[in-house]
Amino acid sequence: MDYTQIYSWLKEQFSADKGEVQLPLSDMRIVSYPFASAFDDAALLSQELWSRSAADRTIEENATFRYPVYVPSSRTRYSSAIVLLHGLNERNWAKYHPWAYTLAQRTQRPVIMFPISFHVNRSPQSWGNPREMMSLFQSRRAMGESMATFANAALSQRLADDPGRFFKSGYQTAMDVNNLMSQIGSGEHPLFEANAKVDFFSYSIGSFLAQILFLANIKGLYSSSRLFMFCGGALFDQMNGVSKMIMDDGAFRMLRRYYLEGIRKEPFWSQVRSDAPHGNALAYAFKSMVSLNNDRKFREESFELMRDRIMAIPLVKDKVIPAFGVMAALNPSGYGEVPVSPMDFPYDYTHENPFPVGVKSIAGAVDQLFATIFGKAAAFLM
Repeated sequence: MDYTQIYSWLKEQFSADKGEVQLPLSDMRIVSYPFASAFDDAALLSQELWSRSAADRTIEENATFRYPVYVPSSRTRYSSAIVLLHGLNERNWAKYHPWAYTLAQRTQRPVIMFPISFHVNRSPQSWGNPREMMSLFQSRRAMGESMATFANAALSQRLADDPGRFFKSGYQTAMDVNNLMSQIGSGEHPLFEANAKVDFFSYSIGSFLAQILFLANIKGLYSSSRLFMFCGGALFDQMNGVSKMIMDDGAFRMLRRYYLEGIRKEPFWSQVRSDAPHGNALAYAFKSMVSLNNDRKFREESFELMRDRIMAIPLVKDKVIPAFGVMAALNPSGYGEVPVSPMDFPYDYTHENPFPVGVKSIAGAVDQLFATIFGKAAAFLM
């Protein structure tokens, strides 16, 4: 089946309520596993950083959730896996099902679709409900936010109220992924053999998260992992999150002001140094990914050492995470530190929707380019 056919087919087959779905006429199945986040906000070493959004701790969906895994055959245990990390402000898995299915089919490795904190099924359903977002949307429009929409209202307001949530959500997810890696490595995960190899396919902000995980490399968990980035890989200061599907103007301005200027005023961030007694490896890696000159030597030398394990494909017309931003982060000297291969598509696309469905005139091109991208990803992650 081509991409457009797979998209419609999987949309009908997937059910978040079922523990396992056997795809018809296929060896492929989708198995959902429970996960409890063991995130401890005390690890942030800063009550001030956490207190502004303390109510987030009461959101049960974020603490206990399920993640789907595309399993390519009837085998009971596997020696390797791929973790798929999604983009910012995603409220469901619909767009990613063909991605995970194709990677699992081509590599014959299970593909774990792991949700970022407060995203997809780790957020209240109301955040993705236009009717329930009506008043919040109207409120942000009344404030002059021309890019405010039903889709981005919840995230925009949350980040405007507390820009620190951007880091804290990523930190919690990173800790969760570390725990998932430990489960797999120790043989505790029911699908994998002990010491199973885990690689990553990341998109958009998922790539930013993956880069931080690889830079921090807690307990050496990522020392042999490979990372394929699609539409991602730039430093924070090169990103433009203003989008009807992501966040509005005001929220992004607040975010930039906090991380490019105000971050210096937070007591927590003054402790984040590689040589500090209470330094935190994840926070230090995050800080190095904020702007070009933040801990530049550490970041560039680390990526240089990982050059054979990382590959990035940005899109030329991507306005959210531009190709030049990915080059600046991964290949700053232009001498190929990390392979970055910008591509362009012969149809109208956006960062949020690189493979449009439902437009017959471009369906053939969409199918072909999807096959090209995921063929490259599968070959790199084999």
